[in-house]
Amino acid sequence: MEMGLDFYHFVSTKIGSGRNTLFWLDNWICDGNLALRFPNLYALDKRKSCFLAERFSSNGFLWAWRKNPNLPVEMAELAQLCRLLDGVTLSSDHDSWKSKLSSDGQFYVRDIRKLIDSKVTVRTNSTTVWVNLVPLKIICFVWRASLDDIPSSMALSRRGVGVDSTRFLFCINGVDDTDHLLIACDLAKEVFNVNVENESTQTGWPKRPNRR
Repeated sequence: MEMGLDFYHFVSTKIGSGRNTLFWLDNWICDGNLALRFPNLYALDKRKSCFLAERFSSNGFLWAWRKNPNLPVEMAELAQLCRLLDGVTLSSDHDSWKSKLSSDGQFYVRDIRKLIDSKVTVRTNSTTVWVNLVPLKIICFVWRASLDDIPSSMALSRRGVGVDSTRFLFCINGVDDTDHLLIACDLAKEVFNVNVENESTQTGWPKRPNRR
């Protein structure tokens, strides 16, 4: 819910035997769970984590109240709950999940992953190019740097993390952000130039490896 994602809105339980479905806490008969829909009855139940199969019988549902519902709001909720449960039957099949995210109604982890990614992934207008000749950790670092998402002092400060200073510690100019750290800093330029010079004079520029 913190990322604006209500799991119960997309996924519910398809009832079989009821042995793996929590009566109050799983989404199996309404859009949400019974604990939220009938909070006063839920508060009265002595076994809040009971399974559906434990409450079901051929003669009706079995309750385990701390005290019998007698207040008007409790009686009203009980009447609504009994109407909702009327006609519920169990079978020998296993309980399973069903999903609104797939065309066939089946639950797939990949659908939830795509939904979560759509909430947390930063979208950009530029095309992402993955070069398989470069180590993955370097690709990830460059990608995060292009999004200004590496943990520089400025980035941490924007996220509400307490930092002593946002000045870059290794030189007297500039702040500790992505642009200064990797591009604008004179020290960064010097380190880059030394590495390029050493690479080119000692071993030559790396050659593209042959593909097998």
